Amino acid sequence: MPRSHKAIDGFAVDLLGQIINQFLTFVSIPIIISNTNQSNYGFWLTIGSIMTWISITDLGIGTALTRQLIKVQTIFDGDQLLDKRNVLLSTSFVFFLIAAIVFFVCSIFLYPVSIKWFHISAADNRTYFLTYFLAAFAGAISLPLSIYGGILEANQKMVLNRNVATGASLFNILFSVICIYIFKDVQFLALSLLLTVLLKSLILYFFAHKNYAFSLNFSSFSKQEFQGLLKFGGNFQLAKLANTVASNTDNLFIGSNLGLGFVPIYTFTSKFFQTFSVVIVSKIPGVIFPGLAEIFDQDGQHKIQIVFTCLIKLLVRIGIFGSVFVCLFNHVFVRLWVGEFNYGGDYLNWVLVYLLFYETIFRGTASIILVYGDMASWAYVSLFEAILNIILSILLVRDYGLTGIAFATAASRTFTTGAYLIFYFIRKGLINKSLIKVVLEVFLKSIPTIVFLFLFQLYFIDQNWFGLAAVGILGLLINVITFDLLTIWRFKHEGWREILSKVLHNGN
Repeated sequence: MPRSHKAIDGFAVDLLGQIINQFLTFVSIPIIISNTNQSNYGFWLTIGSIMTWISITDLGIGTALTRQLIKVQTIFDGDQLLDKRNVLLSTSFVFFLIAAIVFFVCSIFLYPVSIKWFHISAADNRTYFLTYFLAAFAGAISLPLSIYGGILEANQKMVLNRNVATGASLFNILFSVICIYIFKDVQFLALSLLLTVLLKSLILYFFAHKNYAFSLNFSSFSKQEFQGLLKFGGNFQLAKLANTVASNTDNLFIGSNLGLGFVPIYTFTSKFFQTFSVVIVSKIPGVIFPGLAEIFDQDGQHKIQIVFTCLIKLLVRIGIFGSVFVCLFNHVFVRLWVGEFNYGGDYLNWVLVYLLFYETIFRGTASIILVYGDMASWAYVSLFEAILNIILSILLVRDYGLTGIAFATAASRTFTTGAYLIFYFIRKGLINKSLIKVVLEVFLKSIPTIVFLFLFQLYFIDQNWFGLAAVGILGLLINVITFDLLTIWRFKHEGWREILSKVLHNGN
C-alpha cells in the first residue's frame, strides 16, 4: 500500500476514534460532575497536569525510538536488521524502566508539595491520596509498556495502533462513568486509567510479537545506541517542554491562585479549542511522520515540499473553520453541555479563537522539524517559550484571571516558537510565493463557509443541540462543496482513498 494511503487510513481511523471518544467524553462529563463535586473533579484535572509534567522524565526516548527504528528498517534487512532492531529495542526498554522509577519517585516527592499548593483539606486528603498515586503508578508503568506501540508505529501499522488506542479510551470512559455513578468517588477515574494502561499494553504486546520478530534482553543494551537516542530524544523533550507548559501549567496556576473550582471552568470553555487543535490536528503529524521520515532517509526533499504544501492547505482550511465556529458557538456549546456558570467569558473565548488558529498551523507542521532532525535550536527556542509562558502567567493570573492565563500562552508561543518556525521553513525553502498563493486561495474559498456560520448565529438565536449539530454539519458540507466538489466529481469512480488523496493534492 502506498505511503499516502497508509497515512490516510491512519488518520481516518484515528479521527473516527476521536469523534467517538469525544462524543462519549461530552456525554460522560456531565454524569461525572453530577455524581461528584466540582472541587474533586478539579483534583483529577490538576493531577493529570502534574503527571504530564513528570512524564518529561522519559526524555523523548519514545519519539527517538520510532525515528531510529524507521532508519534501521530502511537501511538494513535480514539477520542484520533483526540484530539492530533487538539492540535498539532492548536499549530503549532499559531506559524506559529507569524513567519509570524516576517518574514514580518524583511523584512521591511532589505529593506533599501539591497538598500545600492546592490547599487540600483534611476531609479530602484520602480521596486525593488514592487518586494521586493510582494515576502516578499508571503513568510510571505506561513508559516501558509504550515500547510495543512504538514498534507498530515505526512499521506504519498506524491503523492497528490507533484502533487499540481507541478501544482502550472507550473502555476508560465507560468504566469511569459506571464506577463514578455507583461509588461517587473521583479516585475511580485513576483506577480506570490504570486498568486501561494495562489492557492497552497487553493487546499491543500481542500484536507487536505477532507481526515482528524481536526480543528484549538486558544484555543487548548498547551504550552507543543509548547516546544516539538520548541526543535526539533529549532535544525533542526539551522542545516538548514548551508544549507541556502551555497545556498543563494553566491548571496548576489556576488551581493555586484562583482555586480548584476554576480549573473545570477553564477546561470546559477550552474544550472546543482542544478538540480542534489538539485532538484532531495533532493526529496529522503523527500519521505522516513515519512516511516523511522514510522519504527523507531516501533523499526525497522534493516530495517533502509537496507534502508540506498540501499540509499547509489542509491546516489553514481546518484552522479557519474551527476558529470561526468556536468564536460564534462556543458559548452556546458550553451552556448546553455543562451550564452557563461553566463558561469562562467572551474575552477568554477570543483568546482561544486565536490560539486555535495558531495551534492548528504550527502543531500540524511539527513533524517537519523531527524529520529533518534539527532539534537543538528548536529545543532552546521552546525552552525560552516555556520560561516566558510561566513569567507571563504569574504576572497576569491574579489581575486577569482565566483570560490572563490563556493570553500568556498565546503571547509566549507566538513570539518564540511561532516566529522561529516561520524563519525555519523559509530557510528550508518550504515557504515561498507559491505557498502564499495557496494560503490566499484557501482564505477566499472559506468565505462562503464563514458567511453561512455568521448568518446562522445571527438569525438562529435560541440554539439547542440539534441546531448546533445542524450548523456544524451544514458548515462542513458547504466547505466541502466550495473546496472539493469538482475534484470529487472528476474522480468519482475511484476509491475513497484515491479521491481523498486527490483532494489533498488539489485535484492533481
